[in-house]
Amino acid sequence: MPKKKGKKAATKQTVSVGQKVLIMVGLIAGLGALAAGAGSFDYEKYKRRRAYYKQQQLKKTMQKTSQNKTAQTVQTAQKKLAYKRVYPGMLIQSPNTTTLYYVAEDFKKYILPNEDVLTSWYKVKGGGFGNSITWIPYDQLTKIQTGGNVRIRPGYRPIKITTDPTVYTGSKGGVLHAIENEDLALQLYGPKWALKTADVPDGFFVNYTIGDPIESKNSPYAPAKQLIATPTIDHDLGLK
Repeated sequence: MPKKKGKKAATKQTVSVGQKVLIMVGLIAGLGALAAGAGSFDYEKYKRRRAYYKQQQLKKTMQKTSQNKTAQTVQTAQKKLAYKRVYPGMLIQSPNTTTLYYVAEDFKKYILPNEDVLTSWYKVKGGGFGNSITWIPYDQLTKIQTGGNVRIRPGYRPIKITTDPTVYTGSKGGVLHAIENEDLALQLYGPKWALKTADVPDGFFVNYTIGDPIESKNSPYAPAKQLIATPTIDHDLGLK
């Protein structure tokens, strides 16, 4: 009986050793495969990919920083601007928009849509014009009702629509009068009348109406008379 027990113990010990040998062989084979895989690794491709991801991450970070700075700038500008008393005759603007507005007698704000309109009412060149603009917070600006667009001052320059060759002179209230020939245009606006002519975009032409043609420089629609009749934007709007 003791001999049988010893044989079983020997058999069990032999199996245990065999398992250990198999495990070691498996480990060695696995390490060999890993080494073979490492040998085929494309390091240059890895560097390029890593550089690309770093570049994309940097780009996202810069965009986010830029957006944060823009938001901070707007917030800072808003904090620096206090509510101001707004009254007729003022030019107002907000840091949040490039649009310039005129406050009329009806306490509504009217858009000055382009340079042709602006320079017909204000002397912009020579400096100092910026001082006539009152800057207000955007939320205060939005509370002021918009009344419409400011038109080119009547009599200041000839007017035409961009898609129509007809040249007009304006009168109070945005009424246009066709100048029927070049000789009359010369009499009304001088030898440089063509250079003075303002092209009104189609979208803003709705601010005008067509009246009777002008027949002579003695007409009530003549530029000199209209300039006298409309000294301010409010006069052209019919508010004075």
